Amino acid sequence: MTHAITIDDLSCRAGQHFAIRDLRMRVPNGSVYGFLGPNGSGKTTTLRLLLGMLPPADGTITVLGHEIPRGAHRALARIGYVPERLHLYPMLTVAETMRHHASFTRRGTPPKRSVFVAPSTSAPSNGSGGCRKARRVS
Repeated sequence: MTHAITIDDLSCRAGQHFAIRDLRMRVPNGSVYGFLGPNGSGKTTTLRLLLGMLPPADGTITVLGHEIPRGAHRALARIGYVPERLHLYPMLTVAETMRHHASFTRRGTPPKRSVFVAPSTSAPSNGSGGCRKARRVS
């Protein structure tokens, strides 16, 4: 079976303590996978490790066939991530924001063609946090 995500013996330290210790995980291609757990259990840290935003202390991570963090830029070209707190700066235009975020990747340039759709003013104000986030970035 081919796996979209493979994690072997992953550990990550937060100061003197382990944020994650000896994590092993396989996520098959085409599956839907979620992280559930109490605050401080390592969900966000694991996602940051998967995206190459944090370096692991030990272990290996492979996402879509690319070793992380070394191949994170190739994996990130094929995935999307909406963080809990959006990093949008009101003083920047959309193009400036895209350039700013692109500067964190090895490519360093945003896509040549981008589309920005303003949220609908008729959209309901209630909804899940994820729906509200999607409206803010769509």
